[in-house]
Amino acid sequence: MKHFTVPEDGGLITKNLPKDILHGYDKIFTEVYADSTEGSRVLADELIAEIKAFTAANPGKLYRLGLTTGSTPVSLYKVLSRKFREGAVSFRQVEIFSIDEYYPAAPEELQSRNHKLHQELIGNIDVLPENVHIPDGTVPHDRIGQYCLEFDAK
Repeated sequence: MKHFTVPEDGGLITKNLPKDILHGYDKIFTEVYADSTEGSRVLADELIAEIKAFTAANPGKLYRLGLTTGSTPVSLYKVLSRKFREGAVSFRQVEIFSIDEYYPAAPEELQSRNHKLHQELIGNIDVLPENVHIPDGTVPHDRIGQYCLEFDAK
């Protein structure tokens, strides 16, 4: 396994890297906040503004939103849930895609990403069930390849 390092001033050290690895030296603008709640408020406001602008400019089209689970987005999901309850945003024109799921895992299992997303966000907002796409952790093993192709096509 190849070990990669990044110098203090940024950028990937390229000495001895395989030739087929993509090389990029873009510096990503980053904002640092005192805590996750403050950062989540700012991000939620930006996301809500994006959803509103998109849906106003594209009647009948769905705003596509990719989500994940884990501890990192929990405070964002709390803020979005609260903003929905306060009437600041509707998710009826939003289509949600989760990027992963454990396998095998039924959606009602506590460890399931499906369960976590419903508990932390989807169950607290007005997104339509047909607009929620989370990989199915119960697909039979012999159908996984075909299922993944179909899911990615969405």
